[in-house]
Amino acid sequence: MKFEEREEINRPSSDVYLALSRPDLYLSRWSKGVLSATQLPGQAGAGLIRYKILGRDLAGKVHWQYEVTSYEHGKCFAARATGGPVSFTESFTLRALSEGATEVTHMQEIQPRGLFGLLAPVLPFVWPTLIRKNLSSLKTVLESRKSPVPSVAASS
Repeated sequence: MKFEEREEINRPSSDVYLALSRPDLYLSRWSKGVLSATQLPGQAGAGLIRYKILGRDLAGKVHWQYEVTSYEHGKCFAARATGGPVSFTESFTLRALSEGATEVTHMQEIQPRGLFGLLAPVLPFVWPTLIRKNLSSLKTVLESRKSPVPSVAASS
């Protein structure tokens, strides 16, 4: 199942990119159900970065391994997550708008397992709402900051 949603954020694309590319610093602030994200030691394939994400769902705590698959500073960020009740691939594409705003397009393709596999028929009605709420939370977090997001990127 593939879903795509958009949000306009009144921050430069470099700030939005930094918040997306550092799940260990920002993901739990804007993504529903995420409790923490910790960068794993060592490098994953192609020299990219991996994280362990701890979250919660209806049944309790869940874990994912989240691996950055590609990125271009200020323009796009993509990753895949394995584990938990829903494995997924996702990408964030950023488009600079006038006056320092950014349009974020979030595409996510999910593979529900276990109980969530049984819920597959209703996920097309629920999942887009979750993505929209997460993008709205990201917008709120970034627009409430008076100074730019700290300059640390996934490529560092």
